[in-house]
Amino acid sequence: MNAQTTPIGMSSETNHQDSAASVRRSSVWQNSIWFDLFIAVVVGFLYALLVMGPHPLNPRNVDWFSSDPASYFIGWEQFRQDPHLHWPLTYTDRLGYPKGESVALVDINPLLALVMKPLSPVLPEPCQYFGIEVVLACTLQFFFAFRLFRLFLGWNLLGIALCSVFFLLAPPFNLRFRAHFALTNQWLLLAVLLVFVQAQQQSSRSIRRFVLSAAPLAAVSVAINPYLAFQVLLILTTVVVSLLWQRRITL
Repeated sequence: MNAQTTPIGMSSETNHQDSAASVRRSSVWQNSIWFDLFIAVVVGFLYALLVMGPHPLNPRNVDWFSSDPASYFIGWEQFRQDPHLHWPLTYTDRLGYPKGESVALVDINPLLALVMKPLSPVLPEPCQYFGIEVVLACTLQFFFAFRLFRLFLGWNLLGIALCSVFFLLAPPFNLRFRAHFALTNQWLLLAVLLVFVQAQQQSSRSIRRFVLSAAPLAAVSVAINPYLAFQVLLILTTVVVSLLWQRRITL
């Protein structure tokens, strides 16, 4: 009875190939947008929990509101309970009686209000989304900082993470957690800086990627807050000017 054996050299080579393939798969995963998003979700939630505490993250808890958040909550509830569809979409006749007004003037996040309103039948009473907005803002703040510093630091994950944490600790960002929730969406500025840096890359796809990124980013920023929208549009304008200066696009 003859036993079949694998030569030692061939076995070693096979193991080496398997190990190399495993390293490549791990590298692809760690360099993917899904890895960055997973890390951002974990860090963003933990940081919001650390800074805000657990009570504001409970949608049914409205006891923590001070003067400004209380007025935002009233605006959201009036908009939420309006059964009619108006134009513009953020308009309601339950505020500014008798003519009504847009809830954007109440300084809530109009984009989130529009997303949440169709869910009103299944949402609890009362329901506030300001704590959830802070979690989203922290997550996206870390995520876009992480993506931005990947372009500068490559595979240095520790350096990328430390730089991204710096943007979570930024005083202008943390200052808005208790009263001005729409202005916590400073991730828009990091996102537009990422668009700016990517547009400077000398590749055939950079112009197309800029157009596809700039249009929705501008729309989202306008739908969230005019102060942030102005800064986003200003930086997008500098991208266009820089591309004109480099003669990569024409008028």
